[in-house]
Amino acid sequence: MERTYEKVKGKFVQLDHISCEGAAEFARSIWVISKTILDKDRKPQKNPQYSLYSLLSFYNSNLIPAQYLRAIARSDSFRPMWSLAKKGNNLFGDYSYSLTRDQSALCSFSAMYDNVYESPERPSEKVIKDDDCLDGWFIHENRKHESEKKKKQLESMIKNPKIANSQEVFLMAQDTDTAKNINDMNTSHAKNIVKSRNDHIERDGVVKTTDFADVKRDILMQSRQESVRHIKGR
Repeated sequence: MERTYEKVKGKFVQLDHISCEGAAEFARSIWVISKTILDKDRKPQKNPQYSLYSLLSFYNSNLIPAQYLRAIARSDSFRPMWSLAKKGNNLFGDYSYSLTRDQSALCSFSAMYDNVYESPERPSEKVIKDDDCLDGWFIHENRKHESEKKKKQLESMIKNPKIANSQEVFLMAQDTDTAKNINDMNTSHAKNIVKSRNDHIERDGVVKTTDFADVKRDILMQSRQESVRHIKGR
């Protein structure tokens, strides 16, 4: 599946270099290399032996793939080194602004795994070692966080306990995003009721509240409960 994905992705981006964004990114990269290229003595090299395009291609082709960096970041051999580096020890023996792109990416992944291991809802080790599963866990946690955030925002709109404990609460939305957030707070059962009522209105036009199917069911259920209580009271 990964090979298929890379193949399809390659087709998708194969013309990026002739787009405005691609041309701008290429020009930026060439400019950066022209200003930062050094010789073996780490001195600026104004007339490099190879073309800047060749150097850029060589640089990009020798980047360490993300899956390898992630494997290093979570490995038992590297994590102790990373822990010591956070306490003040220099991890790569150089200033942070001198880190290569691979070194910087490795530090970012290491910090990411710190957050995973320190999470109160930390996933299993099997999930942590599977990049795709862990990415899915990140998506799940982010969605849960956003849902809780939206819930708190909506709860602030119905602080009155009489309103909050009502069977149905109608809230006015100022924009489509707020309307979507309000709708997302409905349970699946409530969403089905809303859909059923909308379908009923679209079909018949003006509709009385007591004509909705869910209201009829509630009235019938209340009637049966009253009958049961009446029989038991005899």
